[in-house]
Amino acid sequence: QLDSVELDHEIFIVLKNQLNSVITNLPLEVTYFEPELQTLLKIVLWMLSVKRTSATFGQQLLRLKYPKHTPTKTLSLLGILQIGTSYLKQRLPNLLSLCRFQAASDLGYKIVDWGEFVTNIISILYFIKFLRKGGAPTFLEYFLGVKPISTVTPSSRNVGYSFMTRELIWHGLIEFLVLVIPMINYHALKRRFKKYLMFNTPEKRDELFNQQEITKDNLKCGVCKNFPILPHHMGCSHLFCYYCLLSHRMADKKFECPICGYSNPEVSIIPLSLKW
Repeated sequence: QLDSVELDHEIFIVLKNQLNSVITNLPLEVTYFEPELQTLLKIVLWMLSVKRTSATFGQQLLRLKYPKHTPTKTLSLLGILQIGTSYLKQRLPNLLSLCRFQAASDLGYKIVDWGEFVTNIISILYFIKFLRKGGAPTFLEYFLGVKPISTVTPSSRNVGYSFMTRELIWHGLIEFLVLVIPMINYHALKRRFKKYLMFNTPEKRDELFNQQEITKDNLKCGVCKNFPILPHHMGCSHLFCYYCLLSHRMADKKFECPICGYSNPEVSIIPLSLKW
C-alpha cells in the first residue's frame, strides 16, 4: 500500500516535469497559474483512474483497488480533500500576501503554519499506527473509512529459499571484501607485480646520489612525469616531487625508483640542494 502511494507520487512528478517544460516556453503570466495547472493535472489523473476503475494508477500497478461497496460520494470527497488541501497549501501564501490589512495577513500566516504543523503531527502519529496495525495507508483514507484491498485471489505459496541463499552469500562476500580490501597494500603488490611479471623492469642500482648525473632527462619527477615541486631524491640520481615521493614511501617502505629501480628503505627522502 505504501508502494502504491509512492508510485502515484512519482507518476505525478513525471507529468509535472513535462508540464513545467511546456510552461517555461510560455509568457510569464502563465507561470503564475502553475498551482492551478498542477491541480487540473491531479483532477485529470483522478478522473482517469479512481473515477473509472476505483483505483489510482499506482494501485493498479500493484493490483490494489478500493472495495466495490465504497460509495461514489466517499471517493469523490477523498479526491476533493487530497487535491484541495495541496492546492490551498500552494496558493494561500500568495493570497495572503495580497491582503491589505497587515494584521489579518499575519494572522492568516499563523493559522496556515499551525494548520500545517498539526496535519504533519497527525500524519506522523497515524503512520506509526499504520506500521504497527496496518489499515489504510493515509490518514484521509482512514478518516473516511476507505481501505485499498488486493485484487489477487489468495492462493497457496511455494516458498523457495534459493534467492535468499544467494542474497546471504552475496552480502557475506561484500562484508568480507569490505573488511579485507583496506588491509591490502596496493603499492607493495604493484611493485611485486612489476618485479615478477614485467619484462621491462629497470635493473637495480645501488649507487648513491650524484648531483653531476642530473641531466635534462632527469629533471622531471619519476612518478608524475612533471617538473618536481619541492624536488627531493631517495638516494639515486632521479628527482621526485616531495608529495609523490613521500606518499609512495609511506605506502611502501621498499618503494623502488620507477626509472632505475634503486631502493634503500634505510635512507629517508632528501631535499635537493644546489651548489652555485
